[in-house]
Amino acid sequence: MIAEIFCISSTQEVIFYKKYEHDTIPHNKSIDIFCSRIAESRNQEILPTIQDDGIYYYHILRGNLYFVASSTATVSASIQVLEILVRFAFLTVAVQILIGLYQLCKDFCGMVTEDGLQSNILLIHELLNEFICDGYVQLAVTEKLRQYILTNPVTVKAKTPDNLSSGLFGVEYKNVSENTHEKPVVQPRTQQEQRKSEVFVDVIERLTVLIDNKGQVARNEIHGKINLKCFLLGTPTVLLGLNSDLTVGRTNIPGYGPNVHITNYSFHDCVKTDLFEEKKILTIHPPQGEFCSMNYSHQGELSGGLPFILLHHLNQNNDKEFELSLNLKSNIPTRSQAIKIRLTIPVPASSTSVSHQFNGPGQKFIFSSKDKKMVWEIKKLNGGMEIGARFKIVTSGENASLMDVGPVTMDFEISGFVCTNLQVRFLQVQDQGKLFMPFQWVRYITIPDSYTFKIT
Repeated sequence: MIAEIFCISSTQEVIFYKKYEHDTIPHNKSIDIFCSRIAESRNQEILPTIQDDGIYYYHILRGNLYFVASSTATVSASIQVLEILVRFAFLTVAVQILIGLYQLCKDFCGMVTEDGLQSNILLIHELLNEFICDGYVQLAVTEKLRQYILTNPVTVKAKTPDNLSSGLFGVEYKNVSENTHEKPVVQPRTQQEQRKSEVFVDVIERLTVLIDNKGQVARNEIHGKINLKCFLLGTPTVLLGLNSDLTVGRTNIPGYGPNVHITNYSFHDCVKTDLFEEKKILTIHPPQGEFCSMNYSHQGELSGGLPFILLHHLNQNNDKEFELSLNLKSNIPTRSQAIKIRLTIPVPASSTSVSHQFNGPGQKFIFSSKDKKMVWEIKKLNGGMEIGARFKIVTSGENASLMDVGPVTMDFEISGFVCTNLQVRFLQVQDQGKLFMPFQWVRYITIPDSYTFKIT
C-alpha cells in the first residue's frame, strides 16, 4: 500500500507530490528525510530502499530526478512499489520490472525531464489519480488510461548542443523534422486525426568487451534490442523485415562468415513470428507508446571485428617516472562517427602529477589526484581514423610499479552502426488489408556496458 509518491530533482526541488487519505505520515516528513539522505550521501549512490522510523522509502534515479514512494508496509511490499515507480522513470534493461513507469510518463508527456514534468504537472496529477486509488494500483496501461485523461500534454523540446544527444530516440537529429521523437504518443484528441503516420525504430547494441595485454579478445558479448515507437492511427499491423541472411544459434566457426549472426533472441508478446524463420519478417501489432519488439544477444568473434582497437606501450624510466603511449584506432565504417569517447586509466597510488601530449585537436585531459585516475576525452572520431596521446606519470617513488597502471576502460557512443550488422530491410504498415509506407526513422546505436583494455 502506497502512502505517498513524489518526485524531486537533484537540487532537492519538489516536482510533484501526492499524498493519500489513509496515510498517517506527517506532511513533508518523507521529503525532508529523503533530502537529508541525499545530502548525507555526498553524491554517492544510496540504497534503493531506505527505512526510517517504521517508514519505507523506495526510489529510483534517472537523469537528475528521484522518483520516490513511501509506505508503512514491510519490505515485502517493495515489489509492488517498484512496479509503480517504474511507470514514471527509465531504468536499465537489467531491471525489467521497472521499465513500465518510464513508458507511461513518456507516452503522456513526451519527455521524462525536470522541464517536461513541470510543464505537465496537471497531467501528472491526473495520471496519479487514475493510476493509484487509496494506495493501490488500478490502471497501469497506456491504452486503458488514455480514455480517462482529459488534460492535453505540453511538448517540451530537449536541449541538444551540436545537434547531438545521448539516449534513445535522440542520438542524431539531422534527418528528423520537428523533433517528432519528443512528442507524446497520447496527443490531444483534436490533433490525433491530423498527425502523420510515423514509426521510429532504434536498433541498439550494448557491448561487453575485455582485451588482454597482448591484444587478444578474452570476452566479447553483445546484447541488442529493437525498439519501436509508433504514431499510427487505428489498429494497424507493422511488418518489420530484417536481414535475409540472418542466422541464429551457436557455432564453432570463427567469425561466422559473412552472414549476420546472433546467438539468442526473444520477442515482445505483440510480435508474431510466423514469417520469421523463413523470411526474417516480424509481424507486429504495436501497443500504444514505446516498446522493445525484440531482444537478442551475440557471443564470440565478429566477422567485422571490434569497433575500437587500442595499441599501448608502457615504460618505466626510473623509480619515479612512467611513460604511457596510447593509440586508438576506429574500425567502424567511414560513414559512421563515434562521439563522447572517454578513456579512464588508473595510475599508481603514489602519483603526484601527470603531463600529456596529444597528436591532434578535439581532445581533453583530466587528472584526479584524489581518485588517482587520468581521463583522456575525445570529442569525436570518424570511422577508419586513428588518434594518439602520450602521458608522463610522476610518482613519489613509494612502491610504484608498472602493474599499478591500468586497465583502460572506455566509454563512447556510435550512431549509424551496430557490430552485428543487423539491419532493418524494410518496414510496412498493413491496415484493413492494405499496405502503405509510413514515415519511418531508423537509427543504429552502439554503446558499451563494459569495454576494457588490460595494459599490464
